[in-house]
Formats: sequence, structure tokens, C-alpha cells
Amino acid sequence: MDKKIDLENRKISDFSFFDVKLITDFHLKMFEEIFEKKAVLKIEFVIERTGSLFKTIIRFHDPQEIKFESGGNYHQISLDIIDISERRWENLSLEVTDYEDDRLHFYCSKAEVLDIRITSYTI
Repeated sequence: MDKKIDLENRKISDFSFFDVKLITDFHLKMFEEIFEKKAVLKIEFVIERTGSLFKTIIRFHDPQEIKFESGGNYHQISLDIIDISERRWENLSLEVTDYEDDRLHFYCSKAEVLDIRITSYTI
């Protein structure tokens, strides 16, 4: 797994992706860079840990086979990010999934935490 994901461990003690409660923003950007087509997916999550709420933005590089179903202003989620690098799929090393409802699922080459901060968002 991309080591940048570990940034959450430094900001939130005993962090687990099981603490992720919902998605508040989902932004897919496709672009061309040096004649090569690329994509990044930024997702803003709300995390609940030890009575506090945190907002984190994670950027996923080269997302593929994106499945996202949502029926409202925010999307409750049971997030899991799995290291699949041993499968040796070309340019894919992570599988991102909603393990309870299967409403979010995709593969990507890497993930990085862009921001994490305390929020007053109400669940």
C-alpha cells in the first residue's frame, strides 16, 4: 500500500479505515499530460474516531472500473483499501471497496492523503 496513506495514523491514533463513516465529495478528473491520458479521483471522507470527527481528502491515481452508487446528499460507507500488488496487474496496486453495501468499488495505482483535519460535520 502507498506509504502516504499512513499519514492518517500520525494524525489520528489507532486509525483504521473502518472509522470512515461517509463520503461528502467525489470528484473524478481526466486529463492529458505529455500526450498521455490520465485520471485522478479525489474523495472527501468523514472519519469518526474517539468522539471526534475528521475530514480527509484522499487522491486515488489511475482509477479503473469505478462503481459508485449514492442516493442522497452524502453516502454512508464501510471503506476498505486492499493491497493487491501481489496480483501483478499492470499499473494497479490497490482495491478500494465498500465492504458492507458494495456501493463503491474501484482499482487504482496508488493513493495519497491530501488533507486531514477536525471537522464539525454532523452525521
